[in-house]
Amino acid sequence: MIITFKNKRTFYLKQLIFLLSLYSSCSQDIKASSMQRLKSLPFLEHFKPRLNDLNANNYSFVKTFRFNRHNKPNTKRSAYWKFYQNKWFITGCVTVGGVSTHTNDPTQNEIRKPADEIGYAWKANTQYRIMDYIKENESSNHEPTLLDNCVGGIFPHNDHLFTQDDYYSLLEMASDVKHIVVFGVSHYGKQMKQKGFINCVVLDSFKQWQSTYRPIKISPLRDKIIKEGDPDCMVVDNDTHAKEHSIEALLPGLQYFNKDINLVPILVNQMDFDSMDVVSEKLSTIITDYIKENKLTLGKDILFFISSDSSHYGSDFNNTPFGNGEEGHRKGREADLKIINEHLQGPLQRKKIKNFTEEKVVKSGWCGRYSIPFGMLVIDKVWGKLGNKTQLNGNLICYSDTLTKGVIPVKDTKELGITGPFNTNHWVGHCTLSFNNI
Repeated sequence: MIITFKNKRTFYLKQLIFLLSLYSSCSQDIKASSMQRLKSLPFLEHFKPRLNDLNANNYSFVKTFRFNRHNKPNTKRSAYWKFYQNKWFITGCVTVGGVSTHTNDPTQNEIRKPADEIGYAWKANTQYRIMDYIKENESSNHEPTLLDNCVGGIFPHNDHLFTQDDYYSLLEMASDVKHIVVFGVSHYGKQMKQKGFINCVVLDSFKQWQSTYRPIKISPLRDKIIKEGDPDCMVVDNDTHAKEHSIEALLPGLQYFNKDINLVPILVNQMDFDSMDVVSEKLSTIITDYIKENKLTLGKDILFFISSDSSHYGSDFNNTPFGNGEEGHRKGREADLKIINEHLQGPLQRKKIKNFTEEKVVKSGWCGRYSIPFGMLVIDKVWGKLGNKTQLNGNLICYSDTLTKGVIPVKDTKELGITGPFNTNHWVGHCTLSFNNI
């Protein structure tokens, strides 16, 4: 039997639907080979109008592209860029269409695997090389007193070659800690809304998280939150955690210093300040009860970390309030530092935290515009519920950005790359900050 279609576009649409149905249930190896096949299919030409509708400012689609580490011109970049746009479109169709690639198979729920296999040091030898370089060249740049009586901090989740030296001192501080609570960014707000996750935090039910040296154990605190928390604002969704990179960025460095950490991964969804206040109150009560029941000491046995990159600036992000070029870069950095000085440094105060959620911060391009204020509310409330009368303070450890700083010049790390360029059209700011009782 010969099957015909009215036109080629209909034929290629049928091809796409068939391939997507296969793609959603394939292993990673098969998916990789499928992409090679898709690269040669003519449907890419016929769907150019649809592909042109992609939001090119969503930098997540470059997560599979290994850029030239020294930012030298690459003649193949434009061809690869277009292909990986297509690949992101296909992956997005699988996600938006509601086809799960993580939860249908029960074995997938045992260990959560890394989402970003390029930007983070998942090989032990690679992590050792980065840390050896930092210890020899940069670890003395941070003021030790900023970690006195520290209960947690903010760290950037950009590629390790850009950031790991920035928060080295936070990692070192966790060398003897038993429990780490990490408030991560949810970069998939639209998909979250489609699932009905509004004004909530998202937990997971994985038994372990795969990391550089060995799988990381999950803290019993996570299960306590799931059991006792309000299901309307504390939901469990492994799919969201499986594709999100903002928490996993911390894990290789944490494991370098502490192989026995117990993780509590919490993604913070979009929510207004009033909702943050309500949800953080409920969550802080559960965490405080766990600390008291297990006779833990905040800052010694348990720490809180908040994941966030600062401004995503440049025409690639459609974010150029100060223009392009060196002048835009300089003013963009100044704007970041102003946000840090006005909202994050100094005493943790409700008014300052609320102001961080205002429009000017949202428009600045900080991806932690929800994780930072929510995490700060939880930290401050747990501190108070434990009977402390003094006030916690935010202290800036360092601020950097990808354009000013570039990459850490380590060698023999072929499996490690960067997932975005660094130039005046595309740069990202990084804030590392500690919360202390000083």
